[in-house]
Amino acid sequence: MKVRWLIAAMVALWGLDALLGMGAYWSHDLRHHHIPWRVWASGEWAAFRVPSWNPDVGNGFPLTADGQTGSFYVPSMVLFAVLPVVWAVNASVLGHLALAAAGMHRLMGALGVKGRGALLAAAAFAFSGFMSSHTGYLGMQNAAAWLPWLACAVIRGRWAWVAFSATMLAVAGHPQIALIGWVLATAIAWWAGTFRTFLLGMVVAVVASSPQWLATFELVGTSMRSGGVSEDFARMGVLPMAELINGVLPEFFGKDRPADIAQTYFHRGEGYWGQGANHWDMSFYLGIPVVILAALGCRAQRFWVGVSGVAILVMVGSPLWDALRVLPGLDAMRYPVRFSLWLTLAVAVLAGFGLERAVNHRNPIRVSQWLVGLAGGFAGLLTIGGVVFERMRPALEDRLMGRYLARVNAESATGALQGMPDASAGYATQRTDQILQGMEASLSALHGPNLIAIALLLLVAGLFWLRARGTIEARAMGLMLVGLAYADLWGFGANYNPRTPAADVNRVPVAVDRLGPSLQQGRMAVVDRRRDPSLDREILTSNMGLQYGLSDVLVPSPLMNPRNEEVLETVGIDVGDRGPEKWDRVSANRPVLDFLGVRWLFSEHAPPSEGFTPHLTEPVFVVENPSAMPRDTLVWCVEIAEDSLTALQSVDPAVFAVVEEDVGISECRVPMSDGSVDSVAESPTMRSLVVRSAAPALLVSAETHAPGWVALVDGTPTPIHRVNHAFRGVVVGSGEHTVEFRYEPMWLTTALPISSLAWVFMGVGLYRRELEPSGEE
Repeated sequence: MKVRWLIAAMVALWGLDALLGMGAYWSHDLRHHHIPWRVWASGEWAAFRVPSWNPDVGNGFPLTADGQTGSFYVPSMVLFAVLPVVWAVNASVLGHLALAAAGMHRLMGALGVKGRGALLAAAAFAFSGFMSSHTGYLGMQNAAAWLPWLACAVIRGRWAWVAFSATMLAVAGHPQIALIGWVLATAIAWWAGTFRTFLLGMVVAVVASSPQWLATFELVGTSMRSGGVSEDFARMGVLPMAELINGVLPEFFGKDRPADIAQTYFHRGEGYWGQGANHWDMSFYLGIPVVILAALGCRAQRFWVGVSGVAILVMVGSPLWDALRVLPGLDAMRYPVRFSLWLTLAVAVLAGFGLERAVNHRNPIRVSQWLVGLAGGFAGLLTIGGVVFERMRPALEDRLMGRYLARVNAESATGALQGMPDASAGYATQRTDQILQGMEASLSALHGPNLIAIALLLLVAGLFWLRARGTIEARAMGLMLVGLAYADLWGFGANYNPRTPAADVNRVPVAVDRLGPSLQQGRMAVVDRRRDPSLDREILTSNMGLQYGLSDVLVPSPLMNPRNEEVLETVGIDVGDRGPEKWDRVSANRPVLDFLGVRWLFSEHAPPSEGFTPHLTEPVFVVENPSAMPRDTLVWCVEIAEDSLTALQSVDPAVFAVVEEDVGISECRVPMSDGSVDSVAESPTMRSLVVRSAAPALLVSAETHAPGWVALVDGTPTPIHRVNHAFRGVVVGSGEHTVEFRYEPMWLTTALPISSLAWVFMGVGLYRRELEPSGEE
């Protein structure tokens, strides 16, 4: 049977309901970020506009620059442009599983392994714990699927395919994974002796993907990660040493799937009790049969063994991680555990070699005995560990209670847990009980996951025993091992991202259904975004409104504008803490809320009885703010303040503008109101306004101040000032003027045309069939 059909069958079994459109991958960050962003970006391309600036998120944000949008990734853009959301996201997830498997099969061909060994490696990588647990980060999964293709092209020395796969890796939707992949590709080129052709391909790839990189680096410079991050921040997402066991026992420290988390914006639930950030980032399940075969395949494979070792050192946050952070881009990143992608690839390669050695092993009975002994030893260790745990349980309970009580007291003193229902001793008790119960279960040989691990060891041992007796031939044993490895990975990962019924995904939120286009007038905000995820759709949190043409003041980007976030926190419409008390901040800062143009507020908590017009009370509260200001206003008085955020809270933004330097407008105390602003043309990246004023004034736009924006007054360039802490302002003289704002970042005006030339050059190389096909049988 042709390999392509075997891979197709594996993918179909992995998500048959998704393949048939009955359900959709829609949990956690998929519905908050990745799907709405792709809907927006593909819509921009469909309107013949380059996706760049999005005025409908974060009070205006260069969303393409975030990198996770995948705006330059043609497969995603086509899928989301031509297919309904359910089919688009399913095709993206399942299609990239097939892409990863096919790429891994070709990589093994380049390494000289064909047939069942190559097929095993394909399954081991494509259906690995890394790929399944990171499906919730759609761009990460899409990008990782290209790594085997890049490694194959590097080994074969095909510069055009190096350029193509490296570019696709870069623009697929996760800059960190792209950099991780590029660093590994460099090491592979050095090992394979193809560094010159690799270098040519990478130069083309850098130019071809330069619009994405330049946009992202520019955004990093204005984000919370500007200038690199602190050591503590960079170590967020370090894999605790004890959790290296996740490679073979992924539920030893419990398990939380993204769909299991009971509160939006949380990354931990009741299942995972380890020390890591969350379960899905700490999870890199390799598969017990895969690891056994990889161990057999280590002979004469020093490079791939070395890759595995280096990956582990980086994952656990050794000094090697600090050394890698000197590389451009990595200095702004965290979660070194994501280098488990290297480990996954290397172990899959070793397993492919190991399968060939396994089916032709000189002494299979010895391997069988070794595996039976390992299973028995594991069961024995669990038994001993359980006894020791029971004796130490009282002391562990006291230690854990003291630890978590101290943490709660410290965080309560600083206000870090304000409004949180678990800011009490009850939290310490709950957390302590969770850990103790988890340890008790994990140290039992009768615990389900432990029984499965023991059974897998014995099943592989049984295959070696049958081979030793001559009961099965090498071909049959090889196929059985492939099937067992796939079944093992399927058991862990196929339902790691449970599908949401298509009817639920397609259901229109009640507010959109009842209020219709009126919701598109002004911006929306959510008061307390941290809630039960079942309310996410109705409360239209985190850019979910993009699919309905709504504008949200918040953007859940890791590269968010810190000044905008400070304004949102002041008003109480950030993510931050939770509770009905956030309405108190909204009421106390109504002038700032009005300035932001927030016309609609959503909440699960009852709003104040005065000042807002109620529209819905269930399933969530929706109120209208009738005093929301238009996006562009004229102000004739300014207040110069070094602490612009504090000053903003003490003035009326409809009358005064807070600036941080002299802009040529008087600090008057008798404001004027003789003027008007009319919009004559508008697009996401351009606004043309006619301004009439009786005196020199400041035209204030409630849109984020960011690099790339230029302003022209009557066709003459004029400076854009930072106004009201995070927004834009332009000085206009008396009389009538035409003011135009244009978004013209360098990556859009210069890099994009040059990138197009690199694509043409790359296309010529691809046309010449630079990469020879490997065997398909």
